[in-house]
Order: sequence, then structure tokens, then C-alpha cells
Amino acid sequence: MRALTGSADVALEDDRVLGFAGLFVASTIHIATPLVNQLGCELADGPMGAFVKTDASKETTVPGVFACGDLALAAGSVAFASATVRSPESAPINR
Repeated sequence: MRALTGSADVALEDDRVLGFAGLFVASTIHIATPLVNQLGCELADGPMGAFVKTDASKETTVPGVFACGDLALAAGSVAFASATVRSPESAPINR
């Protein structure tokens, strides 16, 4: 892909332009707060960026410190949950 033009037109390297009604684009994420590092929580690399490493109960590598939501998911929940029709997070999007 060379460029995005118009509403949802994709300009390819070979100069063809493909028009779409919309595009689904996943972005990378980063942890905005220094608190995670200040507490000493271990991070892991996911497909969208770093996230806080937790166990099944959402406890981090620091005893007594828990993380939840996008902060503790390898891939942010909104984009991926909305792609799954049966996901509770996608209910408002998929009705």
C-alpha cells in the first residue's frame, strides 16, 4: 500500500486504487502511565505493543498488584472483541 486517499480508497504501489466502504485498521498501543514501571510490574510484548504480564487472577508479577482491561491484554480488547459477534464487548457494535 502506498497511500490512503478519499474516504476509504487504498492506493497501491502499482498505481491501482481500490475503493472500499470502510477499513478496519488496528493501531499499536503504548502504556501511558509511568506507574507500571514505578511499581516494578513486568511487561510482555504483544502484537499491538507492550502489556502488563498477569496470571489467571490478573495479579501482576508484583504481589498484591493487579491489572485489568487493555493494560493487561496482549491485544487491546475493543478492536478484537468487536470482530467477534458473540463477545459481550461487541454487543453495542454488532446490533
